Amino acid sequence: MEFVETFSNPILLLILKEKFSSDELLLFRPGNRLSVMPVSSQVPNKILPISFVTS
Repeated sequence: MEFVETFSNPILLLILKEKFSSDELLLFRPGNRLSVMPVSSQVPNKILPISFVTS
């Protein structure tokens, strides 16, 4: 994985929760904090289209 771009507007946590389960994004599991965490290769493919809609 590598840096692709900076989004002009943040993607709201509410939107991420609508698009991902706690199995896909560890951020949603109890006790996890927003930081660097591993993600599967499918997560960036789902986040990038969302960034264009919210930007």
